[in-house]
Amino acid sequence: MVDGASRGNPGQAGCGAAIIDENGTVVKELSRHLGHATNNVAEYEALLMGLEALLQLGRKTIIVQSDSELLVRQLNDQYRVKDES
Repeated sequence: MVDGASRGNPGQAGCGAAIIDENGTVVKELSRHLGHATNNVAEYEALLMGLEALLQLGRKTIIVQSDSELLVRQLNDQYRVKDES
């Protein structure tokens, strides 16, 4: 589960991720202050932070949950990615 937000857009931003196993147990919780960023950047930073933690844990099969329409639709090839970064 990932989420990111900014106060103002852009503005002060942060992101978080929770890794939950197949039994519903929270394995790891992560959060980070990002400084000045947009809400979309914060959402993607949350995703990257969660994916990096999953790699460190050796997880190979995952389900990503996000409330970001942009992130979800871009990952599912429903929206095109306009900015390479």
